[in-house]
Amino acid sequence: MPLIASYFMTSFPVPRMHAMTTLTSKHLRASAYQQTYALLIFVEKLLRRHNFRVAAGRPTPWTNEQAASVIAYAAALRELTAQTAFPDRISWPAVPAVLSTLIIS
Repeated sequence: MPLIASYFMTSFPVPRMHAMTTLTSKHLRASAYQQTYALLIFVEKLLRRHNFRVAAGRPTPWTNEQAASVIAYAAALRELTAQTAFPDRISWPAVPAVLSTLIIS
C-alpha cells in the first residue's frame, strides 16, 4: 500500500464534540464579567464626559432625565452578580433609550 493511502486508511480518534461545546459555570462567569466590565467602562466614560460638560457649563446631548437613566443602567450592571441564577441565567437590564443606538442588546 502506498504511503499516502496507508495514511488515509489509518483510523484516528474522533474528538468528542460535547466536550468542546460544553461551557462550564467558570466560563459563563468569566464571559458575564467580561461583558459587564466592557459595558460599564463604556457607560461610565459617557457619564464622565457628560459630567465634565455640565461642570464646564457646556451644552450636553443628554437631559438630566436621560443622564439619570444611564446612571440607573450602570447601577443595574454593577448588581448583575447578585442575581440568584448568576451566571447560568442572567437577566440583563434594559438599555436606556439614549444608549439604544450605541449598545447592541
